[in-house]
Amino acid sequence: MPKCTNKTSRRPHNFLFYGFASLSGLLFLDEFAEFSRSAVESLRQPLESGEVYLHRVRGDYTFPAKPLIMAAMNPCPCGYYPDRGRCRCTAGQIRKYMGKISGPVMERLDLCVHVQRVDYSQLAKVSFEVCDGPWEGAVVSRNSAEEGGGRFMDSRHMQENIERIYEIQAERFQGMGIRYNSEMQGSVLEKFCKLDRETQSFLEKVYDKFHLSARVYQKILKVARTIADLEACRDIGIAHVSEAVCYRLPDETYGGGGWD
Repeated sequence: MPKCTNKTSRRPHNFLFYGFASLSGLLFLDEFAEFSRSAVESLRQPLESGEVYLHRVRGDYTFPAKPLIMAAMNPCPCGYYPDRGRCRCTAGQIRKYMGKISGPVMERLDLCVHVQRVDYSQLAKVSFEVCDGPWEGAVVSRNSAEEGGGRFMDSRHMQENIERIYEIQAERFQGMGIRYNSEMQGSVLEKFCKLDRETQSFLEKVYDKFHLSARVYQKILKVARTIADLEACRDIGIAHVSEAVCYRLPDETYGGGGWD
């Protein structure tokens, strides 16, 4: 990876481009809204095509760029919204802050989740332990036996689920030049994301109510397909689509107003 000099660290637009050119793992962007608008908008092409295009005097260059992208940001400049007891930001300040992430960029993200504040009563029922083995050092939570029947999801079980999903998708897309559900397009998406009449009716209502785009509609189907895979379900049900829709609602909740 190119060396991050003082020059590139001051110019995140260039840093993101060069990072994409050599990164195939995880790209985590903390304080997403604090990046310059040009840096954030530069993500649109890599997220859409999986490639980075560099135009220079001596020629044009194309690099593969398919990292897993994660971003985190506060809901407002002070970080306390929607807790109006602590948040002192005006509606205009919140709108301007959230507006730093454009609709086209949000549409290209598969999952958009609002992490709510955890109550003390919930924290008091959770103990933490450090994993060993291949996930050594990872901290996981173990819920009390009284809640959830003593069941919990640790790093080892997460890894097993991910590996199982990889196997399912590898078998599904064998010979198609596709590796993951997120890469489905056109007839392939139609073939593996068929919905029954009830689920189609539900998704149609969501599509009309929230004025979703075709891109978001397709992403909901792909996420629903993955959720169904996690539950070892051959067909996508209304519960899978409903959960997938929940990962798009922050677009409306935080991008659609209502900050007074």
